[in-house]
Amino acid sequence: MTEEKLNAALSYIEEHRSEVEAEYQTVLQTSEEIREYWEEKIDLALPALRRCLLSRDKKLFGLKAKLGITA
Repeated sequence: MTEEKLNAALSYIEEHRSEVEAEYQTVLQTSEEIREYWEEKIDLALPALRRCLLSRDKKLFGLKAKLGITA
């Protein structure tokens, strides 16, 4: 970005400060909503993921025992 473009952007921000700040608050709110959405999805998925991993581990342990693998 050239110095001229940077100065133009800074001037725009200064001249439209209230609109820029309002838009920034909207962006912050949206990002918070997205973060909360995915945290909820992850919290809901973790128990099922744990069950899958435990099941897999039990199957592997049984297979190792059948094959005589101790490590």
